[in-house]
Amino acid sequence: MNKEDYIFTVVMPIYNAEEYLKKSLDSFVDQSFKDFQLIMIDDQSSDDSVAICEQYTKEYENFKLIQHKENQGVSAARNTGIHEANSQYITFVDSDDWVDPEYLAFFVEAFEENDIDLACCGFMVETDKNSKQKGIFKNTGAVVDRNELLKRIISANGSVMGYAWNKAYKLELIKKNDLSFATDVNLMEDAIFNVQYVSTTDNFYYSTKPLYHYYQRKNSTSHNYFAINNIKDVSVANFRIHKQIIQNMGEQLDLDTNSKKK
Repeated sequence: MNKEDYIFTVVMPIYNAEEYLKKSLDSFVDQSFKDFQLIMIDDQSSDDSVAICEQYTKEYENFKLIQHKENQGVSAARNTGIHEANSQYITFVDSDDWVDPEYLAFFVEAFEENDIDLACCGFMVETDKNSKQKGIFKNTGAVVDRNELLKRIISANGSVMGYAWNKAYKLELIKKNDLSFATDVNLMEDAIFNVQYVSTTDNFYYSTKPLYHYYQRKNSTSHNYFAINNIKDVSVANFRIHKQIIQNMGEQLDLDTNSKKK
């Protein structure tokens, strides 16, 4: 498959991920839906991550590697992926995670069968000791409105939450609204992005079916939640999220008022 346009783009930021990378990439080799491009953005890894990526680009024409000239962080890598993408839909995946074979097919079907702007699936939390589903597994899907999805995004529980990696978006809406991931915070940048995206759209689909496998490393940034810099980032992120939600409420109130006047 050698072409410019794909139905789906998968964006994978990579930084020193050699220990986990092959498992993650293999899960996309095994996808039942094949009309996608995987864009790998290496953020100046110092291990063998680039060599591993190059092996896959030689074997699979829909795998593409982009190398940052300097380390810029996961948000900048995702933004590079958005800029390079040329597709209808886009999703983001971390390089130490993996997905089920029907991951992309699930999203394509959700978009084709429903009038929606974003789709979410459930996920498993994987550690070296066990595997546990986040939220309650009901294997049912539902279309919800903006307010309901915003509640689920900012919730600390459930199968939606604020992550970027268990969701699929319409690329044209991201580019039309000039959306990008915040590069000045290291935590909750994906929640900020999701709230901004949802604020510009209307209908959404979610299912608790756990198709994404989130590998929780002990030394990850999110586990060091109470470090000084992390506390600052969380505070900044929460401020932006709630500011956007309050703005949404004001805009909705204006719409309701104008509608009543008519």
